[in-house]
Parts: sequence; structure tokens; C-alpha cells
Amino acid sequence: MNIVYFHAGKRYLTDSKVTALFEFHYFILAQNIIKRATKVWRLTGISFTKHSPTGVILAGIVVLFLPTALYAGAKSLPNKDLNAVLLPQAVPLSPFQLSDHNENSFNLEDLQGHWSWISFGYASCPDVCPVILMHLAKSRHQLSELLSADQLPDVFFISVDPNRDSLTTLKHYTTNFDKSFMGITGTNKQISIVEDQLGAFHRADTHQPNPHSAHDKHLSYKVSHSTDIFVVDPSARLIARLPQPLTADKASLLYQAILTHTKHYASNDAGLVQ
Repeated sequence: MNIVYFHAGKRYLTDSKVTALFEFHYFILAQNIIKRATKVWRLTGISFTKHSPTGVILAGIVVLFLPTALYAGAKSLPNKDLNAVLLPQAVPLSPFQLSDHNENSFNLEDLQGHWSWISFGYASCPDVCPVILMHLAKSRHQLSELLSADQLPDVFFISVDPNRDSLTTLKHYTTNFDKSFMGITGTNKQISIVEDQLGAFHRADTHQPNPHSAHDKHLSYKVSHSTDIFVVDPSARLIARLPQPLTADKASLLYQAILTHTKHYASNDAGLVQ
């Protein structure tokens, strides 16, 4: 499977998840070094031609040590990035009962037959939730140009604030980022059942006023919650967690790498083959 990563609106192709991560970070690091070097050269006025001995010497130093510096900075990234998101083994989810923003029942069967990204938050979240959903929308758009329909993840935003987030509110909020996004909620007890299975949490901070919330002081509060993106496979098994900060480009890259690992989950009891 070819893996495509994005940077500055351009696409880069490789045939290995490890190579992709290495090349991606190598590219970013190299770009930053070149930008800084160019700035120094412009300030000093050093000319890099055969008629400028100083320029030739400096250029030689850069050529000699740049590969070593880049490799040292990038060689540990693949294992770190992949191990940080992949679970040692797939975790089958148990039955639960919630409601989607179209007022339909949402349960375990709704996570079967397709890949899913699950995010927790709430509609009056002042900062974190909008940024996360914005990146997920961009990443999903990128992936839609690269993956088949059965590999493209459906995005579910589970509100942990059922007291304020009605289904109508959730529908307007989630579809504002992407028309395909689905808002989900339920009672606090129902939400906790899903959170416990995924390793998520939330807590209403009633003593911390939220300026983006309702004017009623009893409804003006912030909610602390998990910000990871939970990746669930078509068999409704938790496969990975994408931690924050997570850009759209990184989400696209990591998700493609995760897809290549699905062959390692031969059964519910099989661990990840290294």
C-alpha cells in the first residue's frame, strides 16, 4: 500500500509507513535548515560560487554534516509516532446505546462495517474542540482523494455535555465542519459506558465560567474531556488513539500507517506483530 503525506498543499508518495514518517520529518527538518541557512547567507552577503572560497568552504560543511544532523533528528520518529498511537492488541467494544443528531439510535452496530474516528467534546467548547474538528475535516478531505470508500473513516463527535447540547445543536455544530460528521450524545451514564471502553473521560467544571456558553450562570461552565481521536476498525474494535496536538497532515499520515497494520490483528486475541 502506498502512503501519501501532505505538506504545504503538496502530496508526497512512498511505499512504506516507516519510510513515510522518516521522509516526512526529514523533509520538514531539511526545509527548516535550508530556510535558516538562506537567511544567514543573505545577511552576511556570502557568495556561494567558485570565486568565493569562504562560500565554498561553508557549503562543503553544510553538505558534509547536513545528512548526519537530519538522520539524528529523524531516526527515532517512526517508532515513537507509531507506538504512541497503536494499541498492543485490538480491543472489541461492547454494546452501548446513544442517539445521533438525526434523532436515530446509535449503538455498537453503527460502528461495524466501516472505519471510524471518535472524538469527544461539546458544542460550546471555547477552543480545543473547534480546532480538532477543523483538522479532522481537512484530513478526511485529503484521505478522500487517496483511499477507497471502505477505508475512509466516518467521524463521530460525542458530546459530553448533554445538559446543553441538544441533538439539533449538535447537528448544526458538527456539520458546520463537514457535512458527513455525525453528532452523538446520550445521558451521562450512557456516555460513560462508551468512555470506559475507549479509555476516555469528562468532568464538568461548574466553578469555571465559560464566556462562550449560555448567559444563565447555571449553564455557563467548561467541561474537561479527553482530546484523543479513537480509531475503530470495521469490526468495532479499538485499534489506535491519535493524541493531540494533531494536525490534518499528521492525522492523514498516521491513519494510512494504521491501515497497513490491520493485517497484524488476525483475531481479537492476537497482539501486534513487530
